[in-house]
Amino acid sequence: MRYPFHRRQFLGWALSATVGLGKRVRAGSPSIDELRTGWLRPARSYRPHTRWWWPGGAVTKDGITWQLEQMRAQGMGGVEIMHAWRMYAKGNLPYLSTEWLEMARHAVRKARELDMEVAFTFGPGWSFGESRVPPEQRSKVLAPAWVDVTGPGIYDESPPRYLTPETVRPGKLETGPDEDQIVALLAARRREDGLNGNSITDLTPYLQDGRLRWPIPAGEWRVMAFRIKYTGQQNQAQNEEQTPWVVDHMSKKAVEAYCDRLGAIFVQAFGQEFGRTIDTFFCDSFEIHPLPNTLLWSNDTLAGFQRNQGYSLTPLLPAIWWDIGEKTPKIRYDVNEYLHQVGLEATFRTFVDWCARHNAQARIQPHYRFTEELIEGAGTATRPETEVTTVRFEVVTDPRKATAAGAHLYGREIVSAEAYTFIHHEHYMTTLEEMKIAADAFLRDGVTQFYDCGYLYSPEMEVAPSRDLPWANGISHWNTWWKHYHHLTQYNSRCCFLLRQGRFAGDVLLYSPQATVWTQKVLFGSERRVMPYGNLGKTLVANGYDFDLINDDVLRNRARIGNGRIQVRDLEYRVVILPKIQALPLATLEFLAKFVRMGGELVALHELPSSSVGLRGADANDRRVREIVQELFVSGVRGPGAGRAWYLPEYQVGESVFGPGPEHYKPTAPLSAAQLRLLDILRQSVAQDFALEGNVQSDGLTFIHRKAGELDIYFVTNLQPKPSRTAARFRVAGKRPECWDPMTGRIAPILHYRPANAGVEVPLDLPPWGSTFVVFRPGADAIRVSRTNLREVRNVTPAAVTGSAAGNGSIFVEVAHNGRLQTAEGQVSGMPDAFTLTGAWKIVLEGKHFPRVERTAVGLFNWSEDAATRHFSGTASYQLDFELAPAYIREGLELALDLGAVGVVAEVSLNGQDLGVCWMQPYRIDITGAARRGQNRLQVLVTNTLANYVAGLRSAPEVPADLVSHYGAQTDVYPDGARIARIEMARRNLPASGLMGPVRIVPEQRVTIKLEG
Repeated sequence: MRYPFHRRQFLGWALSATVGLGKRVRAGSPSIDELRTGWLRPARSYRPHTRWWWPGGAVTKDGITWQLEQMRAQGMGGVEIMHAWRMYAKGNLPYLSTEWLEMARHAVRKARELDMEVAFTFGPGWSFGESRVPPEQRSKVLAPAWVDVTGPGIYDESPPRYLTPETVRPGKLETGPDEDQIVALLAARRREDGLNGNSITDLTPYLQDGRLRWPIPAGEWRVMAFRIKYTGQQNQAQNEEQTPWVVDHMSKKAVEAYCDRLGAIFVQAFGQEFGRTIDTFFCDSFEIHPLPNTLLWSNDTLAGFQRNQGYSLTPLLPAIWWDIGEKTPKIRYDVNEYLHQVGLEATFRTFVDWCARHNAQARIQPHYRFTEELIEGAGTATRPETEVTTVRFEVVTDPRKATAAGAHLYGREIVSAEAYTFIHHEHYMTTLEEMKIAADAFLRDGVTQFYDCGYLYSPEMEVAPSRDLPWANGISHWNTWWKHYHHLTQYNSRCCFLLRQGRFAGDVLLYSPQATVWTQKVLFGSERRVMPYGNLGKTLVANGYDFDLINDDVLRNRARIGNGRIQVRDLEYRVVILPKIQALPLATLEFLAKFVRMGGELVALHELPSSSVGLRGADANDRRVREIVQELFVSGVRGPGAGRAWYLPEYQVGESVFGPGPEHYKPTAPLSAAQLRLLDILRQSVAQDFALEGNVQSDGLTFIHRKAGELDIYFVTNLQPKPSRTAARFRVAGKRPECWDPMTGRIAPILHYRPANAGVEVPLDLPPWGSTFVVFRPGADAIRVSRTNLREVRNVTPAAVTGSAAGNGSIFVEVAHNGRLQTAEGQVSGMPDAFTLTGAWKIVLEGKHFPRVERTAVGLFNWSEDAATRHFSGTASYQLDFELAPAYIREGLELALDLGAVGVVAEVSLNGQDLGVCWMQPYRIDITGAARRGQNRLQVLVTNTLANYVAGLRSAPEVPADLVSHYGAQTDVYPDGARIARIEMARRNLPASGLMGPVRIVPEQRVTIKLEG
């Protein structure tokens, strides 16, 4: 049988009639009816939540009620309350005061009434800390100080002291009782590239009454004192009168005391709502900063190291700062690995356990500036959260994919995201379309819950840039497009619901280079700890392979091997890639060697591992690593059912790209010879999960795949500013596809598809930044459209095929029905042409603080380029009367209104009939039922962003007169406010605003072709 196939056609939509409550779908194998029910009315857990800043706690019950109602009306499912900077002179409620807790209780009660969830940041601002942290439990570091001396001679003075820079810790802040305590006092011979490790000498016996008297041997020496220093760090985003001290995150005792002390207040205030309305307590990305050239530390760190690692670190401390010889990378690995365990035990598990004991979940951002390894940190958190917003096709391997991988491998159901932060570095520029693009990028990388960043509690009804935060996007009642926000929340809710079903489906494991990095340095300072994966993540996904990242803990303690695959829980992976791995634990390499012997595929890129890690048994372990590497990559593994280990030195793995923010779209870089070789190896092992026509690399059309029982769920998104019309092959068999449209909620069978090698081929026609779900269900297809040049097929029955064609031409349809191939031909003729609406537009711009502008214009224009309208932010009305010829109003003809360029949201009505809202490209809407012969009246209401208004301010707004009695008139309370306002008011580069067109009417012919049988 022949299968002629026209790839340029997409599917028709049909609205599912299934209606039900938005209950949680059970894990495992949900029925299709359960999926439809949850899809149509997603429960609150799937709806977007928002970070709700309470500046200075200056909130009122009336304000809380009104703002929660605003959020719920726009489709939000919950809030995260964070106490932040004071912005007003009066009305502030100190964190955890009786008055503050009463406001929090009111917020919880109101949220319960509105079917919303509430989370609290576990402390004011972020980082764990608050004013009652006792001095000895505050954040501290191990700080080195040294002096170089020449012997022979006598060193007779106080040991070197670490001087904290004034720029880091200005003034004399209160510190703990062990400030400046000497942990180790050592000397070592200097050499050109570091220190001679064999010469390290303990100088403690020479210390008397605080003075060091040491006879210096001949040669060049370094005298080193390692001391406990307090960082003096305070919680971020705070200007509280009482200093919120950051707790010692490396001390389990300190974090336990912190959790018990702070948690007891929350329990007493509203503990009965834990696990009901209050779902999580939140720990933001770790912003615990050591002092320059120091290391996060605690009083018992050295003793714990010796218990855990089996040797004393004291005489080897210089290896953290200087090269002391061949032991250096081994010692550095051991220090890092131990600090990883300390971070998990002291902070992660303490917080997770406290939350679990009180029937809540610990939501943690495990990335950036803390000691724990990211994948295990994500797996340890009850609800891991990631961030890094991108408005383009970009696979963010670390931290987004690493956090999702931790959830997959350790069995965490939800991956949340701090979303939309820094879409623009400027304020007030973000559009709904940009947030939808960013949401799709998050969803593609495995996110299944959104926390918007965010909603500033403000008693003011209009934007006040001097009383706003230095980041985020103003997703609140301040924003001009706030009334339309529910369109995005509905979309995100459906996506999160469907992508939380079943399990992630990926083929490849990228082994984390964490062990290699740990051998190289211990002093990360305040840098982001982003692992070097280079372009691997995007190369894989752009060519149809999705992946998880994997760490040593999972490979050694949670993974098994079966059928030539690595299996973790219910996940299976066919290929493991080692990206420039220089060192790894021997046990990990032994597991990977076993994987290859049992049929697995292992690929090493850039270079081969050459050593083990850790000081214990180093020589023997190094030899064994080299033997296994020789066996795998040089000699080759032999035996029945064995797989293969590949080595691609030409594939150079660089640093990971860290690029949040509004970077412009650009096509995916052409494949190099090394990338092509890697993809060739993968295709020998496993077919692509999602392959574009001709196996071309994607410039933005991308996917994520989940399996839920017998269902295969693919989220497909077109992350590029141009339409994507192509065929895609999905790696499924014996199943029929349906289209689930997250924009509308409609569900329809896909009629136009065909079997293909290693899967099913489905035509995809997505607009710029468009997206859809393709869900494959078991069952034979009774009817399949095999060929058509109809633009859109709507219905197939034994009697008829209906659809639409965009222009004159012939119709050819080939339908398989009950095993019999039937064909029909027809002709479309007499189609009227599309035309541009011309005439006199009546345009009215009117808003608060803006004089009414009314004009009649033949041409459309950009408000931002016209002096009279440049600083208007709000909603303007466009009205046009036009005549429609009789040829456009007839049976079978459909009409679409194409608005052209719009900045940024358009509401359309024709002849008094509201037709809907356009907030994404293409700005096109169906007007068939509203259009009529002769005279028609079109009205378009266009809303732009806040940026125009704020840029036109000559001074920052005063506190409104009706609020002064409660909040005070002072406007300089918030230290960053004036700076933020100056920047925003000086902005000259404003986004396009208004209706810019051209506005066209596009006819489409609906045809019906009768078939026999």
